[in-house]
Amino acid sequence: LDSDGSRVIYDWFAELGVAQPAEIDFDLDNASPAKGALRQKCIALTQAVRKALDGLWIDGYSYLLALTGDAFWGAFTSHVEVDPTYGVFVKSVDQMNALQNWGLPGQSFPFAGIRWDNYAGSTDNKVAVGTDKVIFIPVNVPGLYRLALAPSEFFPYINTPGKDFYSLLVRDLERGSWVKPEIYSYPLHYCTAPEALNRGRMT
Repeated sequence: LDSDGSRVIYDWFAELGVAQPAEIDFDLDNASPAKGALRQKCIALTQAVRKALDGLWIDGYSYLLALTGDAFWGAFTSHVEVDPTYGVFVKSVDQMNALQNWGLPGQSFPFAGIRWDNYAGSTDNKVAVGTDKVIFIPVNVPGLYRLALAPSEFFPYINTPGKDFYSLLVRDLERGSWVKPEIYSYPLHYCTAPEALNRGRMT
């Protein structure tokens, strides 16, 4: 994406020649869901991600993180399958808050082997998850996320291996009375298996 997230510059799925997984309908507005349907959908998602990672997933260490929008979070935590467990969880967190002055209760919650977080985003909503959406990110998966460093665009560094940072001092050439320090970095963070990245909607 470009700097304000409005335009796709490179489609990572197309660049790597893989299909983006279809958006999952969690059917959270169903007033009479089948017993265990939501849990089974979560389990099936984790199984699909493990297969997509082709051996990188480490049982007992790797896990899925779900970042939800506000409307999704409200519908999810009040779902008939989730609500009883969530209520007990929030009560225990409330008690810990009273003792240790922790943050808001229940903004992170485990269910069906997935850690669910109500993602706050930025105050201007330029960085956010859609209010009725959820995205899933594999965590603690060695080798899944990598960092590439490009060289600086200044002549001495062109066609050289990239470094973490480039620092220089811009001098006052007229008076010699000051210098202005500048630091540059050119990182590219990328996912080596984008087919393991999933997304869903409330309904």
